[in-house]
Amino acid sequence: MGKNILAAASSTVSQVIELSGGRPEQLKGVMASLAIAAVGRRNVDQDRSYALNEVLLPILSDRLALSEDGDQDNDIWNNAFSVKDAEDIDAIQRSKINRFINISESIYNITPKDRGAIIGLEQVEGDIDNYLKDLFGLAVGEIITRCFALKSLKELKDSRWILLQGQAACDYAQRKPQTLTYFLGLEVCPSAIRDPKNGDKPLPDSLWQSPDFLIDGETKKLLFNSGAMIVLPHSKIDAAKVFYRMREQILNDLLFKLRGHQSRPGIIYL
Repeated sequence: MGKNILAAASSTVSQVIELSGGRPEQLKGVMASLAIAAVGRRNVDQDRSYALNEVLLPILSDRLALSEDGDQDNDIWNNAFSVKDAEDIDAIQRSKINRFINISESIYNITPKDRGAIIGLEQVEGDIDNYLKDLFGLAVGEIITRCFALKSLKELKDSRWILLQGQAACDYAQRKPQTLTYFLGLEVCPSAIRDPKNGDKPLPDSLWQSPDFLIDGETKKLLFNSGAMIVLPHSKIDAAKVFYRMREQILNDLLFKLRGHQSRPGIIYL
């Protein structure tokens, strides 16, 4: 695997050098052009590494995914594991694996304004109950049962209100000026959510729920509703602490669900 990574990286860099004709002064021009294409001219100098990575990392990933293993590599993989080695995974281990795949706890240089960042609502609003009542025009008990499918108000005791920054990838990459829009969600114990299979009320179509994650030593699910979006001023967001970041694959799944529901057409029929 390590050899494949090196080969994919070498191939990607070699192609960039080839585009420059092998001339150092031309290489600068190629890198600048790629960075500008990725994030826009005015944003390149804010973070040149990020700008160039926006172009090169997808290419590197593609090359790695399509790399061919030689006979020696195949032998290594054949000896490493097989389907017969699969074991039953308990709930805790499953939640750990889900976290590994979908959540990044490496938040160095990640700000509350970064795509996929998760922060706590309590960091930006002091009186959460009254804020939510004003926001939804409903009592908190109605909000959590009707919008987030919790069984009852008492389930909120072990839950945490969270905010997800989920702007469009292209807008984020090019740092387009826009208001800071967040999806409001809940981090809850799985048992707090209604289960229609056990006779509970159905879940709202507008609700997205995550797999189980092990967060702070406890199994949790994340819940977001397409109708729960808020706009916050920069002054309230700047000092907030990022808990963790949703990785791109699960973030795109969430946004597809929520924004798809927001834009669904409707018809009148009998």
